[in-house]
Amino acid sequence: MNIVEPIISCAMWEEAQHQKEKNQRAYTRDRVYLFFQKLKCTKCNKIMKCKGSGGIRKKYMYYTCEHCKLYYREDLVEECLENFILDLVGYDMIVKKYFFHILADKKEIKTEKYDKEIENLEKQKLIRLVAVKSDKNFSKTKQENYKICAIISNQK
Repeated sequence: MNIVEPIISCAMWEEAQHQKEKNQRAYTRDRVYLFFQKLKCTKCNKIMKCKGSGGIRKKYMYYTCEHCKLYYREDLVEECLENFILDLVGYDMIVKKYFFHILADKKEIKTEKYDKEIENLEKQKLIRLVAVKSDKNFSKTKQENYKICAIISNQK
């Protein structure tokens, strides 16, 4: 058999693999960042990075833009977002309270007249299609063009 002799011994190979596993780091975050990869810098529009400091009792988490040297504390971001959501819900409640009856009345627009007109136009189109199919002098290409136009008008 044509076997190439190993450059290193099997024992050295196993030792190298063992050392490789020891050198690898299992990186895990010990903090939970609420806005991880969700905040963008207001100046450069890049995603802000998470940072943290503090010990066992109190942990401080903040988001920073390394490009613009801008940072925000997570608790202040959370407070601003909470206030924004509460304002939005409050606005929605005010709109429903004062304007819902006006908006509800607008929905009841009578479309009977338009429905009848659409129905009449569809009947006229069908009559024209039947007339085209029954006409012996109507050429094949004109019939095909007419069919294509009918298909396109149905898609609209």
